[in-house]
Amino acid sequence: MLAYVASVAVMILFLFLTFFSFSYSHGLEQEIDPLKQSNYVTIVITVPESHADAVREAMGRAGAGKVGNYSYCSYSSKGIGRFMPNKGSHPSVGKEKFLEEVIEERIETICSKDILEHVLEEIKKAHPYEETVIDIYPVYEMGQKKARG
Repeated sequence: MLAYVASVAVMILFLFLTFFSFSYSHGLEQEIDPLKQSNYVTIVITVPESHADAVREAMGRAGAGKVGNYSYCSYSSKGIGRFMPNKGSHPSVGKEKFLEEVIEERIETICSKDILEHVLEEIKKAHPYEETVIDIYPVYEMGQKKARG
């Protein structure tokens, strides 16, 4: 068994050195240009499962989720959100001082920076939580795939 592991390790080292030699001799050692930010961002929110369709609809109606000739584009995954409403809060779910667990959807979509403020306002209107957490990530030119005609 030890001989087999050693032979696999030698093969991996050989392949690595072969690739390194090939890439260096073919000019692949050049630096990659710095990434350029596009005019788009990715919006990520979590919302109780019961309100996910309403929030997705609000985002799409506001103009988020447009990709080429498609609209209302988004991705969702389910999970469990946890929080404890503190004194002075007005939770739509749960009670003060009690840890709450809610089945939520994480919704991701793309949005032009030109309409971002409007989209965020519409998300907040449709979202049931008193405090809405919204993550915004840049989209780089390299990450965009252009539609072919």
